[in-house]
Amino acid sequence: MSQKLEIYAPARICLFGEHQDYLGLPVIASSINLKLKITGEKRSDNLLNVSLSDINENYTIAPQKTLEYRTERDYLQSAINVLKRDNLEFNSGYDIEITSNIPINAGVSSSSALVVAWLKFLLESQNSKNHSPNQLAELAYQTEVAEFNEAGGKMDHYTISLGGLIYIDTRNPIKVDKLNAFQILNNLEDFVLGNSLEKKDTVDLLKRTKRDVVNGLTYLENKTSFNRYSTPLEEINLGILPENIQTKVKANIINRDITQKARKILSKAKLSDNDKETIGNLINQHQQQLRILGLSTRKLDDLIEASLSAGALGAKFTGSGGGGCMFAYCPNYQEEVKESIEKAGGQAYIIKPDFGVRVYK
Repeated sequence: MSQKLEIYAPARICLFGEHQDYLGLPVIASSINLKLKITGEKRSDNLLNVSLSDINENYTIAPQKTLEYRTERDYLQSAINVLKRDNLEFNSGYDIEITSNIPINAGVSSSSALVVAWLKFLLESQNSKNHSPNQLAELAYQTEVAEFNEAGGKMDHYTISLGGLIYIDTRNPIKVDKLNAFQILNNLEDFVLGNSLEKKDTVDLLKRTKRDVVNGLTYLENKTSFNRYSTPLEEINLGILPENIQTKVKANIINRDITQKARKILSKAKLSDNDKETIGNLINQHQQQLRILGLSTRKLDDLIEASLSAGALGAKFTGSGGGGCMFAYCPNYQEEVKESIEKAGGQAYIIKPDFGVRVYK
């Protein structure tokens, strides 16, 4: 009798705290019901025969040895190397197929979904049961970001691993608040995702944005009594910074405060109509600061404006920006907003919050 294993990992959107997690600042994110699926059937040997049918690529991996990277960000290989350093032994081989309906390179964490699902598959297939969702998220961060010395944070990995609507305090050690997850899932299922179909350079954009803001925050912390987590905006001596860095630091502090306002509302057991309007307004305010940071595009702005005109309460891009996806929060107007995004030249999906990575045997 064959032994089969299936793993599902969701995409994610960031509601609040975009470009904040790599600064140690808080974020609010949600897994969504677009998924990557890994299916494996046990082999008689110990090889991993991997088919990525969506992009017509195939690999055979011998995981017993340290693997050399074939590409700049070879996550299939890096996951194995990270797990071997974590003392996982690879004794079972599998024929594996990876498929996904998550837009690629579009700001909804297709790469992190792959990394989390692949790590979960490797752990389950080799009968390693002692990793919590938080530990899986940390392994995913090591695999995707630290292994290749990239600029990203841990939001994607925790959101995809834990699932639901969550508040993440990204300071070490990371703390996660589920925000009354199941109640909120019923109150916040009114989303539409819009793909601008603009390809973006996530890695370089993150590096440039992170460099300027980190330099500004660090300079303020060294020269003044500034605390990035708590100092009110009006008490920050931004004038000691170069003008271009002043703007970026100010925008991040405003987004820090927007995230905290949203957290108070989303911690309620049930959202009133007024609460929903406030959440929509906060999403719009967040998007305005992201525009100031130079991270939006004309196409994303067009999709956002089309959504708001069709009845959405709030809309913003998700991910690093510079292209990719936006989402609209649009209670009772999902169909109208979906149609408006498509008319504006985007690819639209009605979405809702979902569970984190899951195993089916």
